[in-house]
Amino acid sequence: MSDDENNRHDSDILIAGAGPVGQILALLLSQRELRVSVVERWAQPYPLPRAVALSHDTQRVLRQLGLGEELAGMLEPWGQDGHRFVLQDASGRTLAESPVTLDSESGLANRSGFSQHEM
Repeated sequence: MSDDENNRHDSDILIAGAGPVGQILALLLSQRELRVSVVERWAQPYPLPRAVALSHDTQRVLRQLGLGEELAGMLEPWGQDGHRFVLQDASGRTLAESPVTLDSESGLANRSGFSQHEM
């Protein structure tokens, strides 16, 4: 083979990691007609959740990918009474707390919780 053939790639973009961010990035880039390859070192998804919430901006991106209807049943708006966000551990101890409104500039919930595995 010539040097040109050895240096040829089947993809324009290589993404390392098939987690939520890697998968979304791959979809967005492919919409721009780029050839994308995603590599993941693990054969199965990580068994424990690491992401539990997303912002209204992230929801807008997912809707851009055509996932609006599918998201509706997976997302739960966060904010107790719409006034504060509280993150607690399994024993109920408060780990973090901050004010939050349910409304956002986009009209979607400012923050929403989800199950990473379901998403």
